Amino acid sequence: MNRARELSFVWALADWAVEYMRPDARVRLSTKIGAGEQDSAIADLLAFYSNSQVELPYELAAPIRAWIQGYAGTVREPVLLRLYDRIRVSIMTQTIPSA
Repeated sequence: MNRARELSFVWALADWAVEYMRPDARVRLSTKIGAGEQDSAIADLLAFYSNSQVELPYELAAPIRAWIQGYAGTVREPVLLRLYDRIRVSIMTQTIPSA
């Protein structure tokens, strides 16, 4: 995934989650994204989704799996896959806020 697509993707993940996040977590997340730390922000969002009852929009499940594939064979891959396996994915199409 190129950096422009990754940036758009991380904002889509964040936009869906922010209404369920504490204000300090939103600020931290936005700061990471603004500083160009998309990988860290996506990992934080995976942890958020895996530890909450918030459903991930169906449309974002495949891009997350593709992003995790970028870590294939690394020590981060099993951690990211475990997080992903704990995420509840909506079975219905959602209207994802545009970035």
